Amino acid sequence: MSSFSGDETAPFFGFLGAAAALVFSCMGAAYGTAKSGVGVASMGVMRPELVMKSIVPVVMAGVLGIYGLIIAVIISTGINPKAKSYYLFDGYAHLSSGLACGLAGLSAGMAIGIVGDAGVRGSLAALAIHRHAPIIASGSAKQIVKVFSLKGEQLSIIRYYPTFMAQRIGSVSCLTFHPYRVLLAIGAADACVSIYADDTYQTR
Repeated sequence: MSSFSGDETAPFFGFLGAAAALVFSCMGAAYGTAKSGVGVASMGVMRPELVMKSIVPVVMAGVLGIYGLIIAVIISTGINPKAKSYYLFDGYAHLSSGLACGLAGLSAGMAIGIVGDAGVRGSLAALAIHRHAPIIASGSAKQIVKVFSLKGEQLSIIRYYPTFMAQRIGSVSCLTFHPYRVLLAIGAADACVSIYADDTYQTR
């Protein structure tokens, strides 16, 4: 019967590398799936026909967990001190390999989640130009409306505030200006219409 061969503490570092590869990769996959999944859900409300195209970041994030699993299996199957000598060098090598794969998967998952969410939800949803006043309004699905001058200077910004008694707008679907007055109507995906005026406008 074969006995233990190598350093007794070496397998600890080897299995630690396998665990690091699997845990960190799955953390990155979970974050990327959750972050980009919010954008896919928003796209399902705004543009249902584009949901299948928007699901690509979710698939990319899910693959990261598989990468970590593969590396963890390769490392764990290579640890068998009774069949082959396993020294501290091998344990450190497997630990560094697991950390490299796991941390790379974690950072990649964070990048996929952020870019996937911004790419799906951050696109321009509506644009309006005043007929007489030199102003332009743009709205996005991220519940933000910006008003610019024709020179590109930002004049105002309207955003969602979740606090009590604050202005609330949903994902912007359409914008339009009053033809003669400085009034902006904002239509949202939640079937609400909000009307905004500049500070100098007086209600008649």
